[in-house]
Amino acid sequence: MDESFYTRFRLRTRGNRLFWMAVLFCLGIVFSYFVFISPDEGGDATFLSMAFVALIGYIYGPVYGFTSSILFGCVMLLLHGQVPTQDVIPSYMFKIRGVDCYMGEVVDYILGYGLLGVTGFFSPRRDDNGIKDFRSKKRSVQGFALAAGLRFIEGIWNCYYFYDLNRGSFLKDLQYSTWYSFWYIGLEAVLTIIIILLPPVAESIRYVAECATTPYRDNTNYL
Repeated sequence: MDESFYTRFRLRTRGNRLFWMAVLFCLGIVFSYFVFISPDEGGDATFLSMAFVALIGYIYGPVYGFTSSILFGCVMLLLHGQVPTQDVIPSYMFKIRGVDCYMGEVVDYILGYGLLGVTGFFSPRRDDNGIKDFRSKKRSVQGFALAAGLRFIEGIWNCYYFYDLNRGSFLKDLQYSTWYSFWYIGLEAVLTIIIILLPPVAESIRYVAECATTPYRDNTNYL
């Protein structure tokens, strides 16, 4: 009896690292266009775009996590990066093939998103059978919270260091940088943590992680 398309699909995708990394990576790109708030200070708070790329690290570990998140930052720079028209320090402007670029944007995207790979350090270890146990919701939440927190700190530093704020004092500049970063990083991070704490979402994360790391077995009901 010939195998059905669904069976062939399960056989080829269960435990297929390249397939699941590509799926999560592309979902992150798609969700980066789902903007739910654009503050006047600049930046966009997207819906869950950080969560998908951070999930790669959680599933496959730090090597794949940092590699994919840095590459994701490069893609985001190409898709969403733009040279600010004001409040920038001119010495950080440069050109690539005659196109104006701004170092603050480059660092913010590549380093900022790259830090999401820290979730890889929270990836469960494989047991004696080579299987990872993703039943602990706590590890996934802790990993994302740390990754988002580091990106938030990078956003504060980036705003303070690369932009000509001139707010009058160090504390005023720091306050503005923190507020600015909260609206386009912190708000998304808080919303994402609330969502992944929901039992159905936590179960979905476990389900996807198991599909992404364990081969298909006929005696299971998974995808």
